[in-house]
Amino acid sequence: MKRFLIFSLFFFLVMAGCGRSGGGGGDGAPAQTVPIITNVESYDLDWNSTDSFIIPEYMQFAVYATDPDLDIANLLLTKYWPCNASVPYDGPHIIALSSQFAAEVMYSIIDPMLWNYAPIWFLTGYPLGAWRIEFQIEDTQGNESNIFKVYVSVHESG
Repeated sequence: MKRFLIFSLFFFLVMAGCGRSGGGGGDGAPAQTVPIITNVESYDLDWNSTDSFIIPEYMQFAVYATDPDLDIANLLLTKYWPCNASVPYDGPHIIALSSQFAAEVMYSIIDPMLWNYAPIWFLTGYPLGAWRIEFQIEDTQGNESNIFKVYVSVHESG
């Protein structure tokens, strides 16, 4: 009987500690998790999915990410032309993101006042051809996500 009581007490203490985080997450999420970009989709101004754009169209993006400790802070956006370039054509630009209220989030129109720097991009004055656009998310701890690459083409009308 004494062994049963000791085992029961030990089992209770172990189970009471389960589900607790090491701090920071607040909802049972591990502290200082690294954000992950799960997908990025490109759209025209009418939200038609496309990877081919005609000048002077608008290009916009939906960025899907996850971060269990809910501390996503910034989007880093870098444009490369031609698509196989090793040096950025433009960026990286750091764009502040709205507060995260769930582990899985989607950011689309981030700040209309930053159209040439945010995921809304007005295509004027940019070279034609194949582009690579890289997305990365940074959290409040300075953790950086994977780099998610999107390839698009820009053409003239006609």
